[in-house]
Amino acid sequence: MAEAAQILEAIMIISFGISWPMNIIKSYRTKSTKGKSLLFLLFIDFGYVCGVVGKIVGDNITWVFAFYVLNLVMVSWDLVLYFINYTREKKRAALAAEGAENVQAAGAEAGAESIAAADLADAADGLQTGARSDGEGEAAEKAADPADSGAKTQNPPKR
Repeated sequence: MAEAAQILEAIMIISFGISWPMNIIKSYRTKSTKGKSLLFLLFIDFGYVCGVVGKIVGDNITWVFAFYVLNLVMVSWDLVLYFINYTREKKRAALAAEGAENVQAAGAEAGAESIAAADLADAADGLQTGARSDGEGEAAEKAADPADSGAKTQNPPKR
């Protein structure tokens, strides 16, 4: 009966252990922490440490013990990859934020230049429309625009 218990325990540990290589490969390939829970990894690691220590303290080291150790190593490796990827993501985020600030600063400079250019164009336009000090510029504009219904024809001065 003890042998059957060890076989069932080994099946349980192997079943848990099958998922860790896939998780490790995913963490390595994606270089991301997305879909990972740090708390979950820590609890699983803690559980395997307790299992290993329990086997040692209970003087119950059998061939199943090797699977506890193997799973502990794999979960610990996944935990190490989590922190490597987390650090990598923070650096990427900092670089992206710095790049966004540079783009924003460049956009602000370009925006200020275009506003200044528009102001100069408006000023030049004002000079071209005949804004003269004698007030004749506006009258000349209206007289030149026949579509303006308010335009009055002026009689030539009498001599």
